[in-house]
Amino acid sequence: MLDPRVSAIAGAAAEAVAFVAASPVLPEGTPAIVRAGVIIAIVPVLLLAERGGYEQAPSSIFSGALIGAAYGMGASLVAGAVKGAGDLIDAGLGSPPFLSMAKAGGPLQRLYHLAYTLVLFGSGGFSAMVATLAGAHGLAQYPQVDVPRVIGLAVDSMRLCLLLAGPCLFAQALATIVTGLVARVAPSVGGILLGAQLSSASVICALALGATTLGSELLDVVRHTLALGRLIIR
Repeated sequence: MLDPRVSAIAGAAAEAVAFVAASPVLPEGTPAIVRAGVIIAIVPVLLLAERGGYEQAPSSIFSGALIGAAYGMGASLVAGAVKGAGDLIDAGLGSPPFLSMAKAGGPLQRLYHLAYTLVLFGSGGFSAMVATLAGAHGLAQYPQVDVPRVIGLAVDSMRLCLLLAGPCLFAQALATIVTGLVARVAPSVGGILLGAQLSSASVICALALGATTLGSELLDVVRHTLALGRLIIR
């Protein structure tokens, strides 16, 4: 029979490990020592939020890991919308050749993910995520995952992806239409040969204009991430 305090620490550690492993708050390539430091910092917060006495070690570890993984994967789903928007813009710029040199994705995908991480930490969003996680800690021995709400979250994430990448996709489509019209009206001009260059230039212009509102849009994504506490675990 383990000491109740040991059971509580085991449950909090399992929840913190599952949350950090599943969540997108730390970009790929982050040193393991940094991840370990984040986990060690979260565990005392979860212990302070312990409610309803102590559970046995197996159930405490199970419930903690389930809550941490569910919240982390939900946050990862939202962050995937940001990376997906970067992927779409990379495709519009003709960046797929970069994918062969960088397994993490194209340059804009990585840039958008880093920008999201910067806004998440800079706005206090990560601290709020840990507070939400602590609020759910110890409330239920067997937390339930609300599948319909998770499906709704996936739909909302797709909308966020299209919202972030929409201006660049529109610019690419407009450039394609213009290229087709030029090739149709004046075949001798060689509009088709200029299609890739015109498309890339249009996407760059849209990207430059959209950069003025990118910070506020990413802040909305962070707010959407913070709402996961009541959407995923009940």
